[in-house]
Amino acid sequence: MLIEVFEHAVWTIERFRVGDDKPYNVSTIIGNIMLGVGIEQLWKLVAGTDADHYDNAHAEIGVGTGDAAEDRTHSGLQGGTKTYAGMEATFPQIGSDVDRCITFKSSFGDGVAEHDWKEFVVWNKSAGICLVRKVSDEGTKGSGLVWTVQLAITLG
Repeated sequence: MLIEVFEHAVWTIERFRVGDDKPYNVSTIIGNIMLGVGIEQLWKLVAGTDADHYDNAHAEIGVGTGDAAEDRTHSGLQGGTKTYAGMEATFPQIGSDVDRCITFKSSFGDGVAEHDWKEFVVWNKSAGICLVRKVSDEGTKGSGLVWTVQLAITLG
């Protein structure tokens, strides 16, 4: 019997002005592509043959200026300008067996990643291995702003 497994990704970008508690704008982006190098890394972690985990100390979300279409053969951000931010304190979070979800979240503060936001990845900073990539033009982050990026991946 063949069991179909699917991956569903939801990216959420919240845009805040420095000092504000409520975002002035929120984007929800559906989908991404799991990169070949990321899939290989997941299997190594499942098999216990690698120790480069996507945990709070090693996982980061990256944003960049690349607009090349998503392709499984990519190994990371494609644009010339790239910025990475570590996980917020309680991330990644793993849901229950009902949720079947992992959620990553990073914050890009004032003075950080002030460039076009056209592509997004989750990567392991120690190994340099990207798990997923998404292309979506989300505008340009300017001065006096804090933008957060969250990715929830559900397997089913």
